Amino acid sequence: LLNADNKVQSAKVFNRFGNMVYYLENDEVSWPGTNLDGSPAETATYIYVLEFTDLNGRFYRLTGPVTLVR
Repeated sequence: LLNADNKVQSAKVFNRFGNMVYYLENDEVSWPGTNLDGSPAETATYIYVLEFTDLNGRFYRLTGPVTLVR
């Protein structure tokens, strides 16, 4: 579903309390398991939100869980 250059408009990662722990714009889809300040995030389950537009101009917002294990 991602566009040809594998970039998203935005990607956010939230902890179980709803606090955003990671954010990126117009970049490759990856999360190094760090918080916004660059410190390592705790082992836990997080929620991601990816927003992008496909090659036909359709906007998508995908959400789901991701578990970080150290």
